[in-house]
Amino acid sequence: MGLIEIAEPNENANFRLLTDCVICMVKPSVSVFRLNKNGRRIWTWIKYAGFKLTISELVYIMDRDIKAGLSFFGKDNWHTLIHAIYTPDTISDRILETMMEESPARNSTVLAVLGLLQKKFIILV
Repeated sequence: MGLIEIAEPNENANFRLLTDCVICMVKPSVSVFRLNKNGRRIWTWIKYAGFKLTISELVYIMDRDIKAGLSFFGKDNWHTLIHAIYTPDTISDRILETMMEESPARNSTVLAVLGLLQKKFIILV
């Protein structure tokens, strides 16, 4: 559509740019086996979560090593995942983004999401 977002280059730039995007799943044209471990794990969460996860939520899942499972998947279980991510410490406005910007899992998660974008597993809106 000719739209572009620009950020000052620094260690947080890709994360900050992704916070303004909605990560949307598309039907991939290649096999999921071509993804690395982080890419497959994040793809699983994007595909089965039951709602559109933000980059901050994905970083939180990776940071806290929340294991993917049926209790978190689908439209009937989305509230379980929400309660796992949003606690009294993370529920305040934009606090999750601020916390995850400093997470050790930030860079690997951002790289995995960008890899999914490059391999056309997702689009960013």
